[in-house]
Amino acid sequence: MTDIWLVVGAGAFATFMWRFAGIVIARHVDPDSLLMVWVNAAAHAMVAGVMSIILVYPVGSLASTELEYRLASFAVALIVMLIFRKLALAIAVGIISFIFTQTVF
Repeated sequence: MTDIWLVVGAGAFATFMWRFAGIVIARHVDPDSLLMVWVNAAAHAMVAGVMSIILVYPVGSLASTELEYRLASFAVALIVMLIFRKLALAIAVGIISFIFTQTVF
């Protein structure tokens, strides 16, 4: 039982150590610097990669749906996002369009 708490404590320390370091360092970093632009681009690329994996190779109940319906719903949500610049609206429209494709087709 002690080993479990030791692992949890080490994981928490490792996580919060980097967060604290980020808070301390953030005061001295120019948000418009080339490094921060690269970090922002890398973060967006990672999110896009994870989203692509979920769309193309889903697990669970999403795996039983058609790839075309998932991609079509994603395209609809992306178009809404590009037009209205509202993430919550795009997510809602994407979910609704996915439910629509699953029930109608």
